[in-house]
Amino acid sequence: MPSPAEPFRAAEEAALRASTALLTAMGGDRVRYYTAVPANTAPPYVVGGIHEIADDSGGCGRDHTIVATLRWFGTDADQVRRMGDAIIDALFVELPITGHETVLVEMETPEAYRTEPDGSSSGLVGFRYETSAL
Repeated sequence: MPSPAEPFRAAEEAALRASTALLTAMGGDRVRYYTAVPANTAPPYVVGGIHEIADDSGGCGRDHTIVATLRWFGTDADQVRRMGDAIIDALFVELPITGHETVLVEMETPEAYRTEPDGSSSGLVGFRYETSAL
């Protein structure tokens, strides 16, 4: 059975890029989503692609647990909280993962926020998805 790694990454990115709430919270003309942040990138942006994938099917590759962690950065605490709300709305659902059925979605790491001395802020959340190959 194929791994859900690449289809999950694509589903995660598509869900975030399609979120009008996230676009509004970021205040720009596009959702700035990265798996590797370019040097000197100014907020706001989201960092995804941080996934742990376990084969739960005794080696046959049918059932998987995916733990996905996202971080995001904004210009102030209010923006980061709005971004967090939008990210949770976009990803706390059964994502359409090509070749796999999402059978369970849970919040693995509750959302957390932090403000730096310079006033910039960041957020973090983790989700757990259990999937079964189709």
